[in-house]
Amino acid sequence: MNDIPPVLDLASRLLAGLRPDPLLTVSEWADKYRMLPSEGASEHGQWHTSRTPYLKEILDHLTITDPCSRVVFWAASQVGKTEVGLNWVGYIVTQAPGPMLILLPTVETCEDVSKQRLRPLLTSDALRGYVPAARSRDSSVTLLSTQFPGGFLYLAGANAPSRLASRPVRYLWIDERNRIASSAGSEGSPDGLARQRLSTFGNRAKELITSSPTDGYGIETDY
Repeated sequence: MNDIPPVLDLASRLLAGLRPDPLLTVSEWADKYRMLPSEGASEHGQWHTSRTPYLKEILDHLTITDPCSRVVFWAASQVGKTEVGLNWVGYIVTQAPGPMLILLPTVETCEDVSKQRLRPLLTSDALRGYVPAARSRDSSVTLLSTQFPGGFLYLAGANAPSRLASRPVRYLWIDERNRIASSAGSEGSPDGLARQRLSTFGNRAKELITSSPTDGYGIETDY
């Protein structure tokens, strides 16, 4: 027999419904929500971290409750570096919104990545309701920038350093670091310029660096 008065039982149910969902780790988010498109993926359909277990630690260091501030992931091509970054983007948009910059070697690379990798993610069911559909007259969504509740996503090429001196960001993803020039002329290194934009957020900022090195591979974390 239930000894809880009906009124109190109803109140507890209402309060339970008002509590925010527990924050997922990045790997948990991916396992629950990420769908790999048929284009550009060797296996399309539901993401399963168990298929690439070596990525779990890397993904979970990117969770906002993890004390790690920088993750550097160097590995051979086609082992999941870009998928790590894309899972992180989906997690940020839905779980921990904030301003994010993705730095790539060139503006042309940004456009290709946006069309081929980011757009399928941002228009997926998992992000429906968070990211507005791209429309010709909608200034909140362009090829190189997207706004969402609580944040924005901005792509910049290292060959256009003037675009790196702008708004502060909480999240930074530098992809294909070894293909980025070490200097942007008198303005300094492109990754240095991008990293300066994290300073406003202090220890709340997070950074991911992915690259295919000339030799060696590994995961490095900064605390």
